[in-house]
Amino acid sequence: DVKLILADDATMTITNGSLIVNAGSSLTIYGQEKNSGQLIVAVCDYGIDDDDALAAAIGGEAKKSNGLITIHGGTIRACSDWGAGIGSGGAYDIPDCPADAEYPVCIYGGSVDADSYSAAGIGGGSRVENKSSEDVKDCGRGCDVYAYGGIVRARAHWNGAGIGGGASAGYLKTFC
Repeated sequence: DVKLILADDATMTITNGSLIVNAGSSLTIYGQEKNSGQLIVAVCDYGIDDDDALAAAIGGEAKKSNGLITIHGGTIRACSDWGAGIGSGGAYDIPDCPADAEYPVCIYGGSVDADSYSAAGIGGGSRVENKSSEDVKDCGRGCDVYAYGGIVRARAHWNGAGIGGGASAGYLKTFC
């Protein structure tokens, strides 16, 4: 279990990897008094042949569901190619798909901006290989998402939901 405090007026940037929070682990992010600390995690433009491109920016690595992710403050910017911006990682094919996440993403405050090329901005990762709709029903569903406060902006550029399922799943599990 990791607690990350984003110091006011400071920026933490991760561009060569993800902030991995696999199932069974947790990450809680706090801002300080001015709430001006930033966390930027960019796992974008790796290309389809790299497992790093399948990882969520914040959450599950390739082929893995996310653990509990809680955000209380700060400015969070997370983007990924085939994994969720925040949530589960993606997979190449059905046997590699992560299980539905048992752990939610909870947002209580701060400013959260999450996007993915093909997965959900917040939620499920994508499945890269194209299969029939019957085959994909169990892939990319992602986690429950609870937003109690703060500013949340989530988008998918190609085929996933802003908040919900990744490409090949396309449904919203929970959002309130």
